[in-house]
Formats: sequence, structure tokens, C-alpha cells
Amino acid sequence: MIGAGDRQDVRLFGTSAVGGIFPEDRNGSVTLSVPAVAGPGQAVTGTLSFTNGTPLPVRDVSFSLPANGFRVEVPAGPRLVMPGKTVQVPVKVIPETGVKPDDYQLTASASYKARLGEHRVTDSVTVTVPHASLSAAYGNVGVTDAAHVAVGDIDGGGSSFRAEGLAEAGLKPGAGFSALGARLTWPVTGAGQKDNVLASGQTIEVRGSGTKLVLTGTGTGTAKGTVVVRYADGSTSQAELGFPNWCCADPAQYGATTVATVMGKNTRAGAAYPTTPYRVFANSVPLTAGKEVVAVTLPSNTAMHVFAAGIG
Repeated sequence: MIGAGDRQDVRLFGTSAVGGIFPEDRNGSVTLSVPAVAGPGQAVTGTLSFTNGTPLPVRDVSFSLPANGFRVEVPAGPRLVMPGKTVQVPVKVIPETGVKPDDYQLTASASYKARLGEHRVTDSVTVTVPHASLSAAYGNVGVTDAAHVAVGDIDGGGSSFRAEGLAEAGLKPGAGFSALGARLTWPVTGAGQKDNVLASGQTIEVRGSGTKLVLTGTGTGTAKGTVVVRYADGSTSQAELGFPNWCCADPAQYGATTVATVMGKNTRAGAAYPTTPYRVFANSVPLTAGKEVVAVTLPSNTAMHVFAAGIG
């Protein structure tokens, strides 16, 4: 008992200005590092790192990386990590074959024991699962033959390119062709199957190295936007790209090159406008020298129709 006017020093053990018992014991951290793009069924490797930012050794570090739609391989963590030290373990991430192309957030955690208790820290990254190919992202019928005009609709009004005319101009179904120094493949077209991508920000798996990415397509309106190229080292580059309108506009707009010109188009009632030229274009964006391309993200602009892609 302390009498009136008396003084007594009281020392509190394990407290600080932020309160709690040993708050510095919460200063561990975890970092997840994996490639930003992982194709369906393709294993990518990365690392999980734990840093002991506490003033004392910590024990029984355990890593976890739950991820729906992904198979993940994570080894056991270390039994002891000294103050200020970082430990690192390899991690393997494999998107399931049937996982939907999209952006996925993966959240890793590390639990550890420090002095009086157990603590848990987390880190999150975004992994993009791309469409396995451009054809896997096709969502529009832009080319029809005379027997399938009813299903074409490149312009929102039931029109489509004439398959016979494109073949005469050098774009034969399923055949290779060259544009802007790249070798590309024209889709199988004509019989009513989807043959082009309505650009809406899709990420497409495209692999290779070169000086430029070449896209072949056409516009049905103001068809321009930003193309993002993703590289194997995790870096990106981006540039603007556009296609002129498929008819009745300057064919050199946006620096595009005409690949094929067809006189007339198909409507749901049959062939029409036989004296009007309708065009397929090519345009390109530059690539970072010496880097391997793994994927491409298209602009978010559905006026842009993409039929083929390649690297030149």
C-alpha cells in the first residue's frame, strides 16, 4: 500500500507506445513472387519469402497458398529464423486445365511462433490466366459464305465479309498469309463459325520473340486502343493500335496497312453493295528487344475485330 504523497516506480514489461505485449513480435513479413501470366495446365515457378523483422529468433515458420482453380506446391518452412534474416522457398503454381481465363488473386500466408504466441502474415499477387489462343477467344462471326449469310454480324446489323471474296484476295480459310513481316494464319471461316475476337480487354497467349506484334482485323466504328504485351520476365510494354472502319473510311488511318479488299458484303438477305470496298487490315506495336512474349492483352473496345495475331 502506498501512502499519500509517496512515490513508486512501476515498470511494465513487454509494452510499447502502440500497446500490447511484445508488439514487435508481429514484425514478420511474407512475400509471394510468381509470374504474372500462367497458361491453363502450365506450371510456373516462383518463390515465397519470409523475413524475420522481430528482435528475437522465431520458430516453426509455415507457408500456405490456397488457390481455387489452381494446383499449388509449397514446401515446408524452416524451423528457426534469426532476427533480420530472410528465408526463401520455391513455389509452383499450375492453373487447372479448365480454369476460366481471367485475373486471379493469390494470397499466401506465413505463420510463425514468436516468444509468447503465434502470428500470421499475408501477401497477395494477381495472376492472369490467358486464353490459350486467339481462336479460343473468338466470339463473333465476321465472315460468311453464300450459304450462311444469316449468321454473320460483324457490324451489329447483320453484315459480314464475303468468304469467297476474301479467298480470292488471298485470305483462304485456315491458310497462312504474311502481313507486316509476320506470318499469320487466317481462321477457318465461312460456314457460320466464330472467327474473330471482339476486343474487350482479353489476355491471349502469344509466344515468341521479334521486333513487333502484328494484329490483323478490321474496325466497325472507332476501333483503337492500348495493346499490352506481357513478357516472360514479368515486364510489360504497351502501345496504341487501331484499325480503320471496314468500309467507307481512310484505309491508312492509325497507320494501318490493307491486307485484303473485297467488293461488296453479305447481309442476312444475301450479297449487297457490290461496288463498295470492304477491307481487312494489319497494324503492329513494337516489342522490347531481346524479350520473350508470353501473352497480349487486347484493348477494351469492341469496335475492334481481331482475326489473327503473330510476331514479326
